[in-house]
Amino acid sequence: MTGKAALTEVGEFAVEMLRERVRGKGQGVKSEGVNARRLKPLSPKWIAQRARFAALHPETSPSRSNLTYTGEMLDGLYYVIKKGEVIVSVRRGEAMKKAIFTNEIRPWANLSKGEITKIRQAVERLVKRNLRG
Repeated sequence: MTGKAALTEVGEFAVEMLRERVRGKGQGVKSEGVNARRLKPLSPKWIAQRARFAALHPETSPSRSNLTYTGEMLDGLYYVIKKGEVIVSVRRGEAMKKAIFTNEIRPWANLSKGEITKIRQAVERLVKRNLRG
């Protein structure tokens, strides 16, 4: 297994972990390496507006704070490998604007302590698997 193949697995793992934490569990991370916590609740005005939106993403509800409205932002998460590092980002355009805005109000784009541990464990498993190879 090449370094790029291992980093590809780590990138896919990190993107799915972020989506699951935010969309699936409705949790954010205030700063890198701290525990994940429930996202700040939605305002009554925003809940009412979401309730009227016909195209609300199926993995949310009008009152659920999980940063999912249309799904564009979290579906736009991706990773790139540059200089031996995995970088997780959001597609340009509206999805990026939404990510910046939401992260200011409901911090979510950091990795939690548990996620960092899971990534480290995944890398260790990859290395062990390939050493036996």
